[in-house]
Amino acid sequence: MGRQLVSAILAAGHSSRMGSKKSKVLHLLAGKPLISYPIDLARSVGIEEIYVVVGGPHEKDLREALESKNVTMVRQSEPKGTGDAVASLESELKDREVDILILPGDAPLLTTETLTSFIEFHREKARIATVMTAEIPDPTGYGRIVRSTGNRIL
Repeated sequence: MGRQLVSAILAAGHSSRMGSKKSKVLHLLAGKPLISYPIDLARSVGIEEIYVVVGGPHEKDLREALESKNVTMVRQSEPKGTGDAVASLESELKDREVDILILPGDAPLLTTETLTSFIEFHREKARIATVMTAEIPDPTGYGRIVRSTGNRIL
């Protein structure tokens, strides 16, 4: 089975690329806020301990939207990217031996099957960190993962 699996869902930030005054994770898709999808996904793979990283200009709205979701909100004092968002969990998880599944708050199309396979792969390989990536025809506006031969992340 391995260590306890907890989830961190990244929802801080300015949502500047959305061109909206509302947090991108609060926009509705099929009648649900985007942030609901990764929360439901984490629960679908058996994760009960869910942290949502909030911060930036939309923090108050996010806290209000999530107060009934049975998640722990962690504040990222100044949104400075993914690594900094994950580091904001340190005070919550220090001195604990857990695996952390980090999910973006704005990726509603991940499936339970994909995530289950990803978790199984991580545990079978006994890795310290495992990263799921995708290759898309036009990556404009997305971060980049640079790989070496053998698909090792540089």
